[in-house]
Amino acid sequence: MAGVGERLLIFPHLRPPKKIAFQIARTWGGFGLCLPWYLSPPPYLGEVDLKVFRPPEELMPKPDFARILSEYLAWMNEHKGEEYSAYLTSIDRMEDPSEIELAEMIRGRNPPERHTDKGLGPHLVLHLYAMTDEDSQRAELMLQGIRDTPSPLSAALDEPSIRAELFSDLPPVFPEARPSETRARQILEAWLSLFSRNLREDTALLTYEQWVLEAIGRLLRQEASLLAEDESFIRFRLPEQPSGGYRPEPSSHIAGRDLFFLKEWRPV
Repeated sequence: MAGVGERLLIFPHLRPPKKIAFQIARTWGGFGLCLPWYLSPPPYLGEVDLKVFRPPEELMPKPDFARILSEYLAWMNEHKGEEYSAYLTSIDRMEDPSEIELAEMIRGRNPPERHTDKGLGPHLVLHLYAMTDEDSQRAELMLQGIRDTPSPLSAALDEPSIRAELFSDLPPVFPEARPSETRARQILEAWLSLFSRNLREDTALLTYEQWVLEAIGRLLRQEASLLAEDESFIRFRLPEQPSGGYRPEPSSHIAGRDLFFLKEWRPV
């Protein structure tokens, strides 16, 4: 019999915030989390019933993965404010074959004959996504701390409402950090290419961000059906594989599955 970790997988998130992780664990008793190689779970997940899944060993990037990732991040740090597409324009100036392959992979050109490291592309996409997600969560926590800190002015005037008015219109960080349509599709496809083997027939998926629902709809070219709703979760049924039809891999692995969506939340 499948354990709770096999029956419910977080999708496609790699860094569920502590509050969300604990809420899911209270509701379902535990959950599964798929992580690429070289990425460890956050320490606080040791407090919940968690099963970690890894990609097949044949998709583990070569030992120089950390070097490739750090080189790309270094370039980003030196070119703040520029899109990663700007990095690709320097491909003609590259001399290191690994850098050329990295640029072509990000651009979407990765001929199979040139890439023996099949897991490199998906791992790169997911590691970058994990970093971006962690940065967004830290920013949101900092902003929440500002909201909760009493204003010196409100204390001096003995007007607590001043603090609330000062910060009530600060927008949450997460909507601003949502990935573009192209990046969202890359994240979903990278996750599925690495972890589709971990999806059992009865495995349900869970997400907590709106962009994932939208990206799934574009990937499957059809909206999910609403099955149930309560104060915390919405349960959807993803579109089935069309009778006699064809759904390109790897998206076929999520067709017909149940998807739970966690409603409004904050990381603290």
